[in-house]
Amino acid sequence: MFSFVHPLRPQIAAGGCIESRINDRSTGLTLFATISLFNILPPTIPSNMTLLKYALVSVLLSGSVIAQRLDHSTTVSPADALPAPRTYRTAADTIDILAVMVQFQQDNSTLTSGDGRFDLTQGTDPIIDAPPHNRQYFLDHSTFVANYYRKASKGKVVVRTTVLDSIITLSGTMQDYSPPRTGSSIAVGNLARDAWQRVDAGGLVPDFSRYECFVVFHAGTGRDIDLVGILGYDPTPYDIPSLYIGLNGFRQYYGNTYQGISVNGGAFHITNSIVMPETENRSLPTATGTALLELSINGLLCASVGNFLGLPDLFDTNTGRSGIGRFGLMDGQAIFSFKGVFPPEPSAWEKYWLGWIEPIMLQAGEHTISLPAVSLLPADTVYRVPISAQEYYLVENRNRDAGRNGQRITSTFRGGSRVQTFPRDTTGFNAFELDSLAGVVTDVEDLDWSLPGGVNSDGTFFDGGVLIWHIDEAVIAQGLQTNGVNGNPLRRGVDVEEADGSQDIGQSYEFLSPGSGSEEGTALDFWYLGNGSPVNRNRFTPTSYPDSRSNSGANSHITISEFSARGSHMTAKVKVGDDVVKLLPGFPKSTGQ
Repeated sequence: MFSFVHPLRPQIAAGGCIESRINDRSTGLTLFATISLFNILPPTIPSNMTLLKYALVSVLLSGSVIAQRLDHSTTVSPADALPAPRTYRTAADTIDILAVMVQFQQDNSTLTSGDGRFDLTQGTDPIIDAPPHNRQYFLDHSTFVANYYRKASKGKVVVRTTVLDSIITLSGTMQDYSPPRTGSSIAVGNLARDAWQRVDAGGLVPDFSRYECFVVFHAGTGRDIDLVGILGYDPTPYDIPSLYIGLNGFRQYYGNTYQGISVNGGAFHITNSIVMPETENRSLPTATGTALLELSINGLLCASVGNFLGLPDLFDTNTGRSGIGRFGLMDGQAIFSFKGVFPPEPSAWEKYWLGWIEPIMLQAGEHTISLPAVSLLPADTVYRVPISAQEYYLVENRNRDAGRNGQRITSTFRGGSRVQTFPRDTTGFNAFELDSLAGVVTDVEDLDWSLPGGVNSDGTFFDGGVLIWHIDEAVIAQGLQTNGVNGNPLRRGVDVEEADGSQDIGQSYEFLSPGSGSEEGTALDFWYLGNGSPVNRNRFTPTSYPDSRSNSGANSHITISEFSARGSHMTAKVKVGDDVVKLLPGFPKSTGQ
């Protein structure tokens, strides 16, 4: 219910203060600081009923309303991710997507969401992703995906989607296509296979070869968030998980010689499918009835297209815990950020892996770097600071409102379109609460408004800052084999150097315990002049918190300092090498691997 929550592992203490504890992951050093509780209260206090509502939901969901944990990997086979970064793209890639709506035999099972059919009722409740879930509804979601990739890639990816007019009804029930929680997910592969075979048998697509990516929108709610962690059990265990299935995923199901789903008389084989639910909204039981948990499918659909493009999952696929928080795309916290309505832009590493950016290599010496926010046109400015040939930092400026004109949101509801503008986070529009929105959001001006931040009681707008990414390509190469790039929280392949000095992303804190609410990243994880963390000295060095040492613990001889104040244009100073060690000219050299 707060517009902004202080990130430093809060423990409410006597006298209206918070005692914060910061643990250094490498030395075990514990530091303490005290912050006034009144500094983190929202500028607008909700009504008593609103407070009661959010107290109830917060207790029910253990503080995880905005921090949903993914229940599974988003891709079937790690071999479908890119094994190496793509060459920098100078021209646009056009992706033509074919989507079909699929429903099941009607049933009255309480172990699945819905009855197997699409909700085509004319919904009047102003909720996120409100029905009817018809063809136009899925076209609207596809419009958001197109706008997301156009903006995030600076026009390097153009997405065009065709949604078939017909609804395909399969011969089985939803439960028939629901895989067990452990073991093979072949039931989801069967869903995609059966759906496209029915489309082909009906002659609905004369030429499948016109399309590159294939999406199956099915009736029902996705089995995609950790309800067991929220409720202690899953009330609908036979819902269907959302997955990206590439050719290697299909071969994992049907054998190494499988060529894909044969269509058009064998003239074409479908080699991928995104399986996606009609909604992520669900009613959850409470002591006094049910509560509607509203989540959009926008974020999940964007991430699934990210899988198609070659991105791996960046959360801990062993536990479902966050790996990069709400600072990139391929993490459950980002997918469901702002209730899944709009995820943040991909991280610097994700853009680099997809060939969207060409980071500026900083050689030995001292540099003053200019950092325009990556959301600004015409191109992203990202710096690469080498530690070794395979280990380096990526430095970028991420700003929630780079244009300084608020967030503009376009949506469709009840057959009409509307545009809303929010100057700042406020009651009804913040990461905790989106009661001001309804229907399907088709576009937002600032994708990075979804980053951690907000407004505190004195009106300060926490709008981002510099992010430092610690990249270890050796860890990435190993992790790609198992879809575990960030499977080891002690040595991630793509890691945020959290500027508050506390490694909170991916932790699991009890509700109201120190650290609760910081597991997805916070406003003090950005680097900027005036960062309120008691250990932040506006310097990132081999002895700071966090430090710039390599993953092996060696002195990197790298200092990044004098970060300017938060803003759409920032500066910092970078020193590569020092009086003891300096890099050789031309280091590091590319080996072409």
